[in-house]
Amino acid sequence: MEILQLPRNSHLAEGTASAQISGVITRAFKADTVRLDKTDAQWVITARQSAEGSQPSILLTCLLPLSLRDNGKPHTYSFDGTRKVTTASAAIFTANTTFAAVSGEITVTLRKNRIVATFNFTAQPYNQPEAQLMVSRGTCDVHNGTGKFQVDLSGEMLPTRSFKAENLAINTFEHLGIDPYYNIQGWTHVFPYTEHFFAVQIDTKVREGTYKIVLSDPRIGILTNLFAYQHLYATSGQLTIKKMPHAGHAIAYFKVEFNHPHLPVYSAKGQLNIQDYGQAPG
Repeated sequence: MEILQLPRNSHLAEGTASAQISGVITRAFKADTVRLDKTDAQWVITARQSAEGSQPSILLTCLLPLSLRDNGKPHTYSFDGTRKVTTASAAIFTANTTFAAVSGEITVTLRKNRIVATFNFTAQPYNQPEAQLMVSRGTCDVHNGTGKFQVDLSGEMLPTRSFKAENLAINTFEHLGIDPYYNIQGWTHVFPYTEHFFAVQIDTKVREGTYKIVLSDPRIGILTNLFAYQHLYATSGQLTIKKMPHAGHAIAYFKVEFNHPHLPVYSAKGQLNIQDYGQAPG
């Protein structure tokens, strides 16, 4: 499998986010894509609404502490320091301006990597306190997967000898002229805005079994950006699919080689066992 360009949300977790925005901009916010990340410092929710006509795109982010308990019970955080727990923050980026939350709160439940939240806040640019946005009736429901995605690597000039995903997701994508396929992916943050990932992409009609990896096979592909952040597909090797993710649970093993012109050759031996059901908290 060789898709020339990944979909924009190629490793976004599934979910929804909406709110009413008023103030210097008035707009009903309904996200096109919602992503949940877990870094070594915090949970990160990112929701994006595309531009519509003269209305600019909107990017809403919310940072939550890793101390948020995975017990399905509500926890409330303040954006203005009036409560004991104030380690949450929120911001909106639109029209080339960042509006940071200065008051308000968010109530969150976390259960099995699913976050459900309600929020309200007032935000303003750092140097323009009079230019405010009021965000009301905010809701968010987003999840990613649980399990593991691990890869051992060998070869020259590798940034690491092993890969272990911090975040996991199973998504289904359709493109014009390409049959629907599963994108089973794990990713790990390297720096605040960069990440390494591995993905196994499988045509939804493929059955469990063992398959040879070749670039000319449109049904199966193994993709990574581990080498200099270039998106590279495995050129040879083998993939064993123990469980197709039709019901949200994928199990697979692979041993492949990446051999591309003008780049070092390296091998990867990986395994994944991911559950991504989007089950309700509780």
